[in-house]
Amino acid sequence: MKKRENIVIIVVLIVMVIAIVGVSYAAFSYNREGSINSITTGAITMTYEETNNTISLTGALPTTDKTGMVRLNPGEYFDFSISSEITGDVNINYEISAKKEDGNTIGGEYIKLYLTRLTDDGEEALMVPETYNEESSANDYTGRPVNEMSLYTSSMNSSESNNYRLRMYVDESYNPQGDGGGLTFTVKINVYGKAGDKYVPLTTREILEDNELQEETTNMFNYASNGMYLSGVSDDGQPQYETDESQKTTGLYSMEDEDGVSYYFRGAVDNNNVQFGEYTEDYYVYQGKVGDSRYYQSEASCQGEGNSTCTQVKLASQGDKMYWKIVRVNGDGSLRC
Repeated sequence: MKKRENIVIIVVLIVMVIAIVGVSYAAFSYNREGSINSITTGAITMTYEETNNTISLTGALPTTDKTGMVRLNPGEYFDFSISSEITGDVNINYEISAKKEDGNTIGGEYIKLYLTRLTDDGEEALMVPETYNEESSANDYTGRPVNEMSLYTSSMNSSESNNYRLRMYVDESYNPQGDGGGLTFTVKINVYGKAGDKYVPLTTREILEDNELQEETTNMFNYASNGMYLSGVSDDGQPQYETDESQKTTGLYSMEDEDGVSYYFRGAVDNNNVQFGEYTEDYYVYQGKVGDSRYYQSEASCQGEGNSTCTQVKLASQGDKMYWKIVRVNGDGSLRC
């Protein structure tokens, strides 16, 4: 008798509406559409659950990112969770997105959305606060359609549960003077999921294309990237260093983590910069002496390094773009800067 093999093919998981969230500088409201939504396909179950928390804020005037990002009073944020039960060798790409409703009376260019993940240590930022903007192309990896704002994309290949927190507020650039009040902006928060090859963000793909993968050496973690190591201590207690040319390691390397293959940069690398966000206010540091390449976050820390005088130096102005050094691409495709 010929042996038969049962194969579970998972095509599309979901298109689910988590909630409707509305914002107005006169009133901030949220309407629930059901507490638990679940989808089961083959060996996978994904569940989307809203908490009892509701957003209901009176007098929500335009505010800065600094204030909007940390609001924690009752009614100023919306919590929800995404969990999965997965058996077998299956990968699920999912995406959280926002879609504006009809009838809004304030432009999306004045509305900021900010999403975080709740962890044991607090909140992990998943995006910088961004004004509402819709994607001009669909995401075939997750099933998100065109003309929605992408908030966060990730993958699952094992059973897990994640808790998220959404904040939405009127940006400080909006001037309410003379508009008559009561303007509203409402969005639906959607979650899309699809089985398939793990989604790799465009930024991550570009990094892997632009950097040749290097081979790890046996003892590389016993040395600095320039091959320097501590060889001893002098009679007066000063550390002594030597350099092993064979242990100089600069570039992109890989290793396994709990989510798959991760990539990390080591040494002085020039092409691992990414533009992400902008300065919300002028940014200053302190310098011990003119020409010194070391900067300090505060005058106290500058003086603590033995500098008799510390000069304030302006490094960036409000509105300037922020550039970050990427130090690692995690196994789930996310970036660590």
